[in-house]
Amino acid sequence: MLRAAALLIPLVLAGAAQAQQAHTADRSMGGRGAESEVRTAAQRAANDLGLSCVVTDAVALGRDGVGRPAWEIACEVGDGHVVIAGDRTMDCLALANGSTPCRLPANRNAARAVAGLAREAGVTCRVAEGRLVGRTPDEARIYEVGCADGAGVWIEQNGEAWTVTPCDRVAAIGGECRFTSQADVDRALIARVAAVCPARRARFMGGEANGEWYEAACDDGRRLVARIDASGAVAETLPCAEAGLIGDGCRLDD
Repeated sequence: MLRAAALLIPLVLAGAAQAQQAHTADRSMGGRGAESEVRTAAQRAANDLGLSCVVTDAVALGRDGVGRPAWEIACEVGDGHVVIAGDRTMDCLALANGSTPCRLPANRNAARAVAGLAREAGVTCRVAEGRLVGRTPDEARIYEVGCADGAGVWIEQNGEAWTVTPCDRVAAIGGECRFTSQADVDRALIARVAAVCPARRARFMGGEANGEWYEAACDDGRRLVARIDASGAVAETLPCAEAGLIGDGCRLDD
């Protein structure tokens, strides 16, 4: 479903580590003019490629094999990027585990980068961890948000719009939440069916246009299936005996 992000192509004049050392030295020597020029050139290159980023820091990386200049940039909100003029941009989160990770201080903090995106998506938890999961076939980016106070979410960016998928539903679409424990998932599911009954276990069964279906193993011994609408209200409740055609039926063991 997801496609791996492209790897950084070789830069022949300077590696990212060497460029970062030069950038640090430039600052310590008071090179504000040169620093501003680099940031201005990087912002122009990012704008030309349609990248939505207010550049707060930048370092020149040299040129690629055909002579195009490249920069690493940090953005006011969200992930940083490597920008190759007139060619492409690459997310720092996608490069994090490769041989040429981003080096600017702001770009080495994945939680900070994802937290800004999470706020844009309407996620209100305290973000502790984050990562780029990948991209959809139409190039929409998907990020995992790890929350310090409970189950996390996946967020998917489609232009200016965001789709938020709680981690208790991610497994059902073939994904994985690395920053959310099974215990947090279980608590989130039980909370989701609280209006159906006090439950010891719960399970997401699937969704449709008018709501999502959950199985609940109630504390009083009942086994119920409920449809919960977009507002979180219980729209319909059925005993498991009558819910065999909903999703894959009831599967929670007593």
